[in-house]
Amino acid sequence: MNYDRDNKIWRVLGPLFVYLGIRFLVETIFYVVLWNIKFKELNVSAAFNGILYVEEYSDYVLGYTLVMTLVSLVVSIPIMYLMVKKDYEYPINPRRKENKFVLKDYFKRIDIKKFNYPIILGMLAPLGVGRFIALLPIDGILGNYKSVQSNLADSSVVLQFLVLGVLTPILEELLFRGVIYKRLKLYCDVSVAAYIAAIIFGIAHFNLIQGLYAFILGIVLSYIYEKNGSLIDTMVAHGAANVVAIFMGINPLSKLIDKYIILRIIVSIAMIGLFMMVLFIMNQKKQIDEVIIDETVIDEEIIDE
Repeated sequence: MNYDRDNKIWRVLGPLFVYLGIRFLVETIFYVVLWNIKFKELNVSAAFNGILYVEEYSDYVLGYTLVMTLVSLVVSIPIMYLMVKKDYEYPINPRRKENKFVLKDYFKRIDIKKFNYPIILGMLAPLGVGRFIALLPIDGILGNYKSVQSNLADSSVVLQFLVLGVLTPILEELLFRGVIYKRLKLYCDVSVAAYIAAIIFGIAHFNLIQGLYAFILGIVLSYIYEKNGSLIDTMVAHGAANVVAIFMGINPLSKLIDKYIILRIIVSIAMIGLFMMVLFIMNQKKQIDEVIIDETVIDEEIIDE
């Protein structure tokens, strides 16, 4: 395939627009259905005074934010999976003879022992990076993080864990690392692709605080993907980050830390320090593993000769 003739912008951003389109369609359907449910008693004349009900109606619909997100994810995940599968099979993947993406075989190659670093990094991200960024006086400049947080917190904890802790990481890793990041690597250097994918990941959150956090997390997730070579690893790390973020919202100790700014800064810096240390250790361990693998290959070649 000649990538020079591609519409690069559409090839990279098209999948994101597909997902946003699905979200818009789902939300539109919900808005129409919920309007009919809540205000079906209104007659035609009262409808002209509908402006009086806008605020009440908006609050009512926002209470279904996670439900709308759930439906959007259920519809979008199979579509993103098919995109990942298509990109894997075409163009030909030089690392595989059969040039075919088989989910069962993909899971067989997963090394659970490699999950330890992604899980730790994911857990430390909201405790350090996320908590520190939330301290910055930037909320409301672009989007409103507190409003988003409030809407999500109003939903049941079980629904939060299902949607944000499980399904969202699956969808976002398929989309941002499995499709967007991998396609960017067709056109630019790996590090440049990681930064661009992280910027897109941040912008897609539609508020500055979550955007900055997602940008940093996106870079780390691309790093994990390059080091471990599996989207499952990034899903695990992303899921761990989201689960800890949910837990922080309901944990009394976390709320106590957030109440005192000095304590919050100290804890944030300590967690960021641990975060950087784990990244360093992971990088060093990977380098050692690569040396061992290279020496093994050399030994096998000598034996074959």
